[in-house]
Amino acid sequence: QRSPPERGGSVKMIIALLIAFSIAEANPEAHIGFGSDCDSDLDIFWVNPQGEEVSVTKVAPQGQSWIGSYLNHKFVYRLNGKKVGEATVKSKSQFSVAQCGHPCHEHYGEEPCLERLDGRIRRAQLQPVWDSQNEDRRQTNRIQPQNLKNFTELGFEKRKIPDDVWELLRSYYENNKDSIVLEKWPSTNPYINHWESVPFMIWLPELHTGDETKRKIFEGLRPHLEEWSGTELEHTDLYGMRVYKNNTFLENHVDRVATHVVSAIMHIADKQDIPWPLNIYDHYGNEHNITISPGEMVLYESATCVHGRPSLFQGEYYVNAFAHFRPKNWISHLRGLRKKGKLTKWSRGPGDQDDAWLRDTPEMKDEL
Repeated sequence: QRSPPERGGSVKMIIALLIAFSIAEANPEAHIGFGSDCDSDLDIFWVNPQGEEVSVTKVAPQGQSWIGSYLNHKFVYRLNGKKVGEATVKSKSQFSVAQCGHPCHEHYGEEPCLERLDGRIRRAQLQPVWDSQNEDRRQTNRIQPQNLKNFTELGFEKRKIPDDVWELLRSYYENNKDSIVLEKWPSTNPYINHWESVPFMIWLPELHTGDETKRKIFEGLRPHLEEWSGTELEHTDLYGMRVYKNNTFLENHVDRVATHVVSAIMHIADKQDIPWPLNIYDHYGNEHNITISPGEMVLYESATCVHGRPSLFQGEYYVNAFAHFRPKNWISHLRGLRKKGKLTKWSRGPGDQDDAWLRDTPEMKDEL
């Protein structure tokens, strides 16, 4: 006959399990991103329980890097061996920035911002390039919408952000709103006046890190965009939260045909003196100016509806997040358009104005 287990052993096991669950509850897995506005590589070190610094990652100038971590873990930033900052993990999705004294952080909107002063010099040097780029932009705005399929009657609609998505965005912004990093724009790109008013970003954790934030936002948005567009969609991109500052403008444009087809602009926060409307043209060529409040979004066909914010923003900050989708089998559709000669140099690729990007699209290599 088997003897009953010792009561003391059972009690010890229960106590051990309770301690283990308490530790897990107090120290859950998290993800932290490190951003930098430094001009050199930034070294990130984890401070272990013994107080020793353990190298974990490196951040390129104006770059970002994400790692898995735990609540209450501490990290130190070093630039050329000198400590320039530190962070402690306080939320499950956290973005932290090392600010190395970039003048635009300290004097934003004032004359001492060297980025703006240098930009005025670059403007004189690059004006011929910008003139050419702006002519390409106008041609693309005119031709690209004519060659692509429309999915809705007007091409845009203003809605409330779904509650679950809004809660994710709102809480992430509140936890990370002080961790902004300069957003690098190519000097030859005139879409936004980065030479006068430098935009900032609050980056969202990348999908490959295992963090669930982006996945949940995509999954929360997709049914609403599919219902609105009447087609099955797959996600392609979700920018971080772009922080526009005073005196910013964004030229009217259409988005990339391969990835930005059915999209959402989600408004997160603002402090503005006067409303800063989204200027958008519907499928009939009619102009609209749309204002949205935090918690609202605009669904739009971003590759076919010309859109921008050409008026100057007047205020302290204006924060948006952008999610992009494309129809399933969209690349096959583009393949057919190209065979018909409708994907020309005026079809926006990812970063340039000609169709060379098609040769770098894996799904299309066999067709070219």
